[in-house]
Amino acid sequence: MKEKKIPREELKTFVDNLTLSDDAAFAIGFDGNVSGVQFLVSTITERKDIRVESARAQVSMRVVDGHSVTFDILARDRSGALIDIEMQKMHGVSRNEFGKRMEYYSSVLAWKALLRGEGFTSMRERIVIFIVDSDIFGKGKAVYRFRTREDDGFGLVDGTGCTMYVANMAYRGRIREDLRAFYDDLAKREIEEMECPDMREALWRVKGNEERRMEAYNILGDFGVKLYDEGIEKGKEAGKAEGRNDEKAEIAMNLLKMGLSFSAISTATKLSEEEITELAGKMK
Repeated sequence: MKEKKIPREELKTFVDNLTLSDDAAFAIGFDGNVSGVQFLVSTITERKDIRVESARAQVSMRVVDGHSVTFDILARDRSGALIDIEMQKMHGVSRNEFGKRMEYYSSVLAWKALLRGEGFTSMRERIVIFIVDSDIFGKGKAVYRFRTREDDGFGLVDGTGCTMYVANMAYRGRIREDLRAFYDDLAKREIEEMECPDMREALWRVKGNEERRMEAYNILGDFGVKLYDEGIEKGKEAGKAEGRNDEKAEIAMNLLKMGLSFSAISTATKLSEEEITELAGKMK
């Protein structure tokens, strides 16, 4: 059976409407972008001791029983600390589910924190950062931080292990200026409208000129075909169930599957964000 390809014009629409809060643009914009990842990590964690020296996107790691995990961005600093950065859409994700996801990613990262033959005392620091589009914890914080601690005060694990950060890009209260600019830039489609130089550079890597756009089209075509086909099929099923068996609904379902924001999908399909929210609910 001949493999389907995503129509070029649809790929062009995807790229033109991408923001760095979309999984595809996030991966393309920060893959190998050491300066951009350094800015991102420093802004969220407020740590001045981290010096990123490598950053790769879509790094897959195989774990036990055939299971695997793919890190959106896996970075390493000069001390050997491992940093996982995940762009996470929260629609339809419960707090309990998200907590388990955080735990799973931090646990898998521990597998990479020791080299062959090293003892446990050599385990490197791990940092996991989730950038989310809503306040999943409901406590009104711009950034949440979680660290391993113990209740009995022996001091065996305090300050060791993994530190997890949840960056709430939906926060609109009083906030540090650099963090506010970073959150705002994540949602911008136009490079010239962005405030942070490192964020402009990241989005430029996605669609700064025709060559970059073509590269993004090709990357989306490479890893997006399977998701596209699955999205079309799920779109058809959901459309039949709800009387939405039309081309716009199918395209919207595909875009949701690929991780685009509701606003980008609305622009591409001319559906309202309310209609897109309803379609997203059918995909759970």
